[in-house]
Order: sequence, then C-alpha cells, then structure tokens
Amino acid sequence: MRDGAIGSFSVAENLLLIDHGSEPFARRGLLQRAAIASHSKQLVDRFVVKTPTTDTPIGQLSEATSRR
Repeated sequence: MRDGAIGSFSVAENLLLIDHGSEPFARRGLLQRAAIASHSKQLVDRFVVKTPTTDTPIGQLSEATSRR
C-alpha cells in the first residue's frame, strides 16, 4: 500500500494505473471493460493474488507480513 497502490481503487484499477489510456484498455477515451477484466484476471492468476474478485478494493485485501 505504500508504493503506488490506491487503497480505494479495485485490484483491476490498480493493475492499470499506468496503462489505463492505452489500447486495448481504452479506445477513443472510453474504457474497454472486457479487455480490462481479462487482463486483470490473467495477472491475478499469474501472480497468485488472493482476492475474492478483481473488483475488490485493494485496501480490503489482507497484508501478509513476516517479521525477521
């Protein structure tokens, strides 16, 4: 949460913070929800993000911490 994540934004929205205006995620200024959902699901699966859905606000995800 400290480096580049917005707690009130969903997992999907946080995954697109940099690319939100680029194709295939946006065309003519409109977000392409299907492309965003597909891309987000692929990243969640690839990086084994534990989230109920990609619509879950990132601030609601639990943080796994280890103390050394």
